[in-house]
Amino acid sequence: MADGNGKDKAIYTQAQFDALDLATLAVGFTVFISDAGTVAEVTLDDTGAKRWQLTQFGAGVQVGASALVAGTKTIDTGVTITAASKVFVTRQGAPGGGTAIGLLNVRAVTPGAPGVGSFVVESLAEANQALVAADTSAFVFCVVG
Repeated sequence: MADGNGKDKAIYTQAQFDALDLATLAVGFTVFISDAGTVAEVTLDDTGAKRWQLTQFGAGVQVGASALVAGTKTIDTGVTITAASKVFVTRQGAPGGGTAIGLLNVRAVTPGAPGVGSFVVESLAEANQALVAADTSAFVFCVVG
């Protein structure tokens, strides 16, 4: 997954992160590590020395997994969203829908009472931002804040 600046990002468990070959990752690659309600952000330093900067977000982070249905999925059960929440998503495993996959996008982030907020994940074609209805990919999400 890439952010708006073209930097790659991914969400892993601690065990998955520990198994990564750091030498294969590009400068600026960001990993969100999630275990037991705590998420850490680790970004590969741009010095070329393969140094990592660790920022601890702390408790109160929510993580989950789901799958797209006809290119979209609303997450609205058991998620607390505030006005300051940031939502991160990444595709997990092989893409669903064969070669018909798009870029994962988060929209309609709606704050609510504890456990009642919501957001929509959708697959969009890179060329024209149209919904890719054939995409049934599994994804993981991380809500910070």
